[in-house]
Formats: sequence, structure tokens, C-alpha cells
Amino acid sequence: MKTNDTAHGVFGGVGLYIYREKNSSDSLPYIEVLSSIEGTTGWLAGITSGDLIISIDGESTAKLSIDEAMARLRGWSGSTVNLVIRRGESLEFPVNLKRASIEVPTVKYAMIDGIGYLKVLTFTPNTADSAVNAIRYFEKNNYSSVILDLRNNAGGLMNSAVEVASLFLEDGIVARSKSRIPLVNRVYKTRRDSQVPSCFPVVVLINGGSASGSELIAGVLKERGRAYLVGEQSFGKGSMQLVLSLGPIGFKLTTAYYYTPENVSFDQIGITPDLIISEIDDAGAEKRRNLIMNNLVYNLEYDIQLQEAVNILNELLYPLYACVWP
Repeated sequence: MKTNDTAHGVFGGVGLYIYREKNSSDSLPYIEVLSSIEGTTGWLAGITSGDLIISIDGESTAKLSIDEAMARLRGWSGSTVNLVIRRGESLEFPVNLKRASIEVPTVKYAMIDGIGYLKVLTFTPNTADSAVNAIRYFEKNNYSSVILDLRNNAGGLMNSAVEVASLFLEDGIVARSKSRIPLVNRVYKTRRDSQVPSCFPVVVLINGGSASGSELIAGVLKERGRAYLVGEQSFGKGSMQLVLSLGPIGFKLTTAYYYTPENVSFDQIGITPDLIISEIDDAGAEKRRNLIMNNLVYNLEYDIQLQEAVNILNELLYPLYACVWP
């Protein structure tokens, strides 16, 4: 499986985005879970952002590279892989996962009391078009505001993230990349016409699993006063990487770092929400997983952050943004 498969929408494995753990108090650099893909075996097992993978099939991950760990997590559909997970300072437990062929979804959407709810799970070549289809659905249902859910969105294609951001902006700069190599320095501007009227309020949901492209979108919408951010500090992955091939193998090369339009770096820092509010506890998360597996796009009863977003749009922001559809 090539290292860039996840950017094109289909790959095999257990549905976990992984990263090298950044701030461990432990001397062993275990692999960290960035996020789990909704509906996959990793997600159903309750593995979540911030969990550490201590071992894979009995082999410690302390000396494994990210690519080596990914190769061990992937395999034939139907086969199993055994993990040991560390959560918090000392809680460790085994997890047995069945591998499957995974098709990464791009967006999910629904209406919540006149609010268009758009959940973007990853950025692929099809994500922006899928988001436009969602907005067309909102229009038919007379929406007046939007909740953009970027929680557990680990990123994907940079150009796709720029296109999705463009749907909420009239024009202007979306992001910048900076490098010691002048040719890599770029300014990313809007690439599509705005699809959401500028007077329609937007709330963006982020958490510790929001990384890379989702952080770019949250950052630019916050800086330009286009959205109010709710949730938890994002992951903090602002590096640009190229996948280069050397015959049958390849490697990733970090060539630059991403910045917001105001030249703020979020690498290893993350994006800070306007309103910091924790997610639901483990018991609530389990109930929400069961509901989502029954094809519910959202559930307000077990999602405190989403409840707050709805409350903000209905009670606080909407009277300030009232406008007439052109």
C-alpha cells in the first residue's frame, strides 16, 4: 500500500490516522493516534485522539517509524491485528482489531433546526464538490447558518482544504507556506466562489484530532471573523510533506510549514477555539458510536460541543447576522 493512498480515498487497515507522539513524559517515543475514521473497527473499539499505541502484534512501537507502523496495521481484509493502547498516564489495555478495506468518506450533512450541519471527515479530490452538494441541500431546506464540523479530521490534500475554505470566503488569502527553499514559498488564495452568504453565521467545531488542512480552515475563518470556533485545542500539524519514490520504496520529506493569512504558525501549537469545551465522556462516546452506526449523521443528546454550537447560532449570533437571501 502506497503512503499516499489515504489522500485518494481508499485504503486497507483499521481506520486509524497515526503520528509520532509529541509531548510524551516517557522516554520511549510511542506512536500516537491522531484520529480514527468514523465507522471503522478502530473507531468502534473506542480508540481516540491522544491514545498511544504501545505495541502491534507484540512488537513495541518505540523504534518503529510511522511508515513501519502503518505497514503493520495494514493487511488482508478479514485478518486481525493486536494492539496495546495506553490512555492517559498509566491506563493500558489490549485491543484486537479486524482489518477491512476502507473507503474514506468525505462529508456528511443534515439539517438541525434550520442550521446546515456539514461534517468534513477528510480532504480528497472530491471533498469540495461533495460540500457544494451539501450546501445545495441546505438551500433547498432554507438554512440560515452553518455548523462546520472538523473534529477528528486529520487533513489530506492541501488544495482540497483550500477549496473547502473558499466556500465560506468572498476572496483573499487562505494560507501561506514558508520554507528555506524560495520556490516552495506560496500564498494560497480562494479557488472557488463563495457558496455560503457572508451574512450567514458559521460555527466551526474542532478537537485534538483536527489537524493539518482542518486547522488551516479553522485558522483562516477565525482570523477573518467568518466563524466562531468551539471545542478543544487542535492537534498542531503545520508541516508540508512530499512523498518521494526511490524505486520500490519511498520517503517523506518535510519542505515547508503552513501559516495562517496573518503569518501565525500552528505547528505543534494548534488552533485555539473561541469557546473551549470538552467532549463527552467515554460512556457518552459509546452511546454516540452506536447511534452513528445506525446511520444517524449527528445526535444532540450525547454531543455537548454540537449542542453548544446550536445554542450559539440560535440564541447569540443569529440576531447579529440576519440577512436576506439574494
